[in-house]
Amino acid sequence: MSIWINDFIKINRYSRPGLKLKGRVKGILHYTANPGAPAKNHVTYFGKTLIEQNEKLPEKDRRFASAHIFVDKNEARCIIPLDEVSYQANDGKYRGIPELKPNANYLAIGVEMCQEKDGSIHPDTIKRTEDVFVELSKMFGWDPVKDIVRHYDVTHKNCPAPWVTDGKKFTDFKQRIADKMNEKGEDLTMSQAQELQKQIDALKKQLEKKVDKQEDIETVDKWAEKDWKEAKENGYYDGSRPKDFLRREESSIVVNRLRRNFLKLIGGNTEEIKKLEAKLKDIEKESEITQSNKHNLE
Repeated sequence: MSIWINDFIKINRYSRPGLKLKGRVKGILHYTANPGAPAKNHVTYFGKTLIEQNEKLPEKDRRFASAHIFVDKNEARCIIPLDEVSYQANDGKYRGIPELKPNANYLAIGVEMCQEKDGSIHPDTIKRTEDVFVELSKMFGWDPVKDIVRHYDVTHKNCPAPWVTDGKKFTDFKQRIADKMNEKGEDLTMSQAQELQKQIDALKKQLEKKVDKQEDIETVDKWAEKDWKEAKENGYYDGSRPKDFLRREESSIVVNRLRRNFLKLIGGNTEEIKKLEAKLKDIEKESEITQSNKHNLE
């Protein structure tokens, strides 16, 4: 199961242009600079509020901004599909990451850490952000130490401010992600989980088809109704499982019932029936010997 919830905003000019990424070579870390607002609030802001605000402004004053994933102490929400552009890191003229030139928006995934009311970043938010980057790194083959960068590293914007001021915290953050990726017994990545789910769904469909094709063994086809009724009334079958397979032990019962009825039919009395049964046994024994000899010759 993915560490984040997909909660995509609608396509619009200002935050989700619907353009496809040209690559996913880096993950860019941000912070929201919006104290007290959890991840869910940013779904509303970038999906509705920003659009409404921009429509009231002159074109030159309109803001274009977003990121892919927003993380708080309780959850993470992905608001833009991971194969689409987000307006996250193309401000200013500085371009400090060569792999992201000329426009990082087309080449990276953006992750925002939400702030508490006092402006701090909760330890659980940091831990969850680490887990988000573990999953992203597995998905896109990133080396966390090299491929996770700050917004500051790309454009020199003071973001995430606490880890621009103290770069060691960011270095330690990346190292913890690397350590988590090296742990044994790690969870499936999102892509692995999705592939596994596809296989499970396919097996379920195959099973459903087989079940659908199975006939009801308690029903009799029209063409056999008369004979089945007669066989049942004459005592050769008990009337159950007309479509089921006939086992050898069951067939022996049917054959013996036929045998007894046949002898009764041709025998006039009990003494004659006994004589006929003895003669029939001799015939059956001779037949068995003949079949055995034939088998040995083959």
